[in-house]
Amino acid sequence: MAGVGLISDRHYWTVSGRVIVTKWALILGNILEWYESAVYGYFADEIADNFFQGSSTAAWLGYVVSFVARPFGGILLGVLADVKGRRIATMTSLVGMVVATVGQGCIPSELCCGAGWATPGAVILVILRLVQGLSTGGEISAVSVFLAESTPTKAIGMSTALVSVGGNMGFVLAATVHAIIAVLLTSEQVKQWGWRVPFLVAIVPGLTSIILRRELKETKAFITQTDAYAQASDDDAYEASGGNDQQDALLLQEKQYKDSFSQVFRPVVEMYKHSKAEALVAFLGMAGISAHWYIVVYLQTFFTDRLGFSERIASWLAIVSQGVPLLLCPLVGLLTDMFGVGRIMLFGSISMLLAVPGFELLAVYQTHLTAYIVVGVFAVIQGLAGATPYLFVLELFPVSQRGLAMGITYNASVALFGGVGALAADAWAKSLLVGPGILIAGSGLISFVTISIARRSKSVQTTHIRHHPY
Repeated sequence: MAGVGLISDRHYWTVSGRVIVTKWALILGNILEWYESAVYGYFADEIADNFFQGSSTAAWLGYVVSFVARPFGGILLGVLADVKGRRIATMTSLVGMVVATVGQGCIPSELCCGAGWATPGAVILVILRLVQGLSTGGEISAVSVFLAESTPTKAIGMSTALVSVGGNMGFVLAATVHAIIAVLLTSEQVKQWGWRVPFLVAIVPGLTSIILRRELKETKAFITQTDAYAQASDDDAYEASGGNDQQDALLLQEKQYKDSFSQVFRPVVEMYKHSKAEALVAFLGMAGISAHWYIVVYLQTFFTDRLGFSERIASWLAIVSQGVPLLLCPLVGLLTDMFGVGRIMLFGSISMLLAVPGFELLAVYQTHLTAYIVVGVFAVIQGLAGATPYLFVLELFPVSQRGLAMGITYNASVALFGGVGALAADAWAKSLLVGPGILIAGSGLISFVTISIARRSKSVQTTHIRHHPY
C-alpha cells in the first residue's frame, strides 16, 4: 500500500515536526481545556462536599452543565471563526477557559466560609461551568480547524492528532496532580482546601498560552475564502452601479453594511442547506469516543465508590488510562495519514465492544491487578479511537462552514454521549456495575454503523480536505 511509504518520507516528518514547533501554543491551551475537565472529575467527591452537601449526583450534574453549554459555545465561536477568523476565535476561547478554570478555585463554599455561602457558592460554580462550556465548545473547533488548514494535506492526520496529545496530556497532568495531593495532604485537608490547588495553578500555563497565541497568523484557507467573498461583493456593487464611480462607492458602502450583518448567518444557512446529512454523520460518528472519553474520567469515582479502592490507586489507574493514549497518539496520527481517517475510526469504534467484558471482569474480580489490565485495554482503545475524531468531523465540511459545523456537531455529541454519559454511568453503576461498559459499547456501535453507512452513501460527502486515503 502506497501509504506505507510515509514511514521513510523525510518531507512528511519534516512537516510534522514543523507543526509541533510552530503550533505548540495552540496545544498548550488545549491541554488546559482537558485538564480542567479531568480535575473536576477527579475531585468530584470534594466538590460535592463543598457545594452540594455530599451529593455525587448533584456534583456530576454540575459537570454536565459545561457540556450543555458546549454546543452553544461551538455555535458562537464557530461563527466567529468562520466570519472573523480562526485566530481571534482561538484567543477568545482561551481567555474564557483561563478565567473559568482559575475562578473555580476561588469560589467561597460552605466548608470554608460557612453555611451562608452554600447556595451562592453553588450558583457561582454553575455560572463558571457555563463559561467553561461556552469557551471549550469553541476552543476545540477553532484549534482543530487551525491545525488542519495550516498543515500540508499529507500530514493532517499527524497534525490533528496533536489535539488528542494535548487532551491526554491534560488528563495525565490532572491525574498526576491528584495523586500528588493525595500523598501530601490528608483527606480532610483535600476536602477543605486541597481541591482548589489544581484549579489555581492553571493560571501559569493559561497566561503563557495567551501570550504565545498572540503571535499566531491567520490560516491561508480562511484568507482565501474571505478574499473570494470580498471580490464577489465588490463585483456585485459595481454591476449595480452601472460603472458610475460615485454610485459605485455608495452601493459598495451599503453592501458592506449589509454584509457585516448577513455574514453572521452565512455559515448557519450554508450548513442547513447543504450539509444536514454530514452534520448527522459527524454527530453520531463521534458517539463512541465521546462516551469513552468521559466515562473513563468517571472511573476515578467508580473505583473509589463502587470497588472500594484508595484514592492513590485510583489516581495511578487514571494516569495509566491517559498515559497510554498519549504515547499512542503520534502512531495513530501516522496510521491515519497512511490508511485514512475513516478506516481508523471504524476500527476504534468497533473495538469499544470490549468495554462490556471489561466491566464484567471488574465486577467479578475486584482486584488492583484486574483493574490495571482492564484500564490498560481501555487506554489502547482510546489511543486508537481518540486521535482521529477531529479530522473525521472536519473532513465532512467545506471551509465556509467548517468552524461552525465542528462547533455544533462535535460539542453536541460530546454533551450527549460524553457529559450525560458520565452522569448515566454513575447512576447505572449503583445498581449494575457493568452498566458503564454497556454505555460505551452501545455508543461505539452507533459510531461504527454510522461511519459504515456514510462511506458507502452517495448523498454524504465524507471528505473536503484530503480525498485519499480515507
